[in-house]
Amino acid sequence: MHYSAKVLVRLKPDVKDSKARVLESVIERKDYAQAPVCHCGKFYQIEIESQNLISAEHAIEQIAREILANSVIECYEILSLEEVSNESRDYSFSGN
Repeated sequence: MHYSAKVLVRLKPDVKDSKARVLESVIERKDYAQAPVCHCGKFYQIEIESQNLISAEHAIEQIAREILANSVIECYEILSLEEVSNESRDYSFSGN
């Protein structure tokens, strides 16, 4: 079976997020909002073949923990994991 996972990796709360601080500063300076709070991270969409949902979940967990996130400074969250058909595979990215 074919599975698609969405994983978010971001800095741990106690790690200084300099990109986010710059983003907050620019948002405030351009008067888009007052006192914004931003967090930056990386988004991954991963598609794998697996026997079932449980083994897919285990594989995605290992990928996130061992490959995607630097456990010293980052944490990860598996946002979704679902079975998809080969016909419905979507390789596009919408930034909207």
